[in-house]
Amino acid sequence: MDAIYTKYKISKTKIINMVGMVHSSYYRSPSFGDKGNKPSKLTYNESKGWVNQDAVLAAVKAILSHEFIDCGYRLMNSYLQKDGYLINHKKLYRIMKEAGLLKL
Repeated sequence: MDAIYTKYKISKTKIINMVGMVHSSYYRSPSFGDKGNKPSKLTYNESKGWVNQDAVLAAVKAILSHEFIDCGYRLMNSYLQKDGYLINHKKLYRIMKEAGLLKL
């Protein structure tokens, strides 16, 4: 389209309107790869500071190792918050799903 407006001396706006395009579509640059932010690898614990996902996973497995505790990610989130972790339930769901610890 750049060649058209230089050859015929017509503005970009007129050409975009003639074609019936939306102006934002013309100026938008394509995004390649995955959309969204990458998941964070660190979680904050009040006593230990920043810890990686392996420490969170170890804490989850330690809680699940108790005899009468069988819980999903939402209740596990409250257990971890009592242990001092500041973790989002969606992040905990992802960690538990990757480790195969989710309930059916």
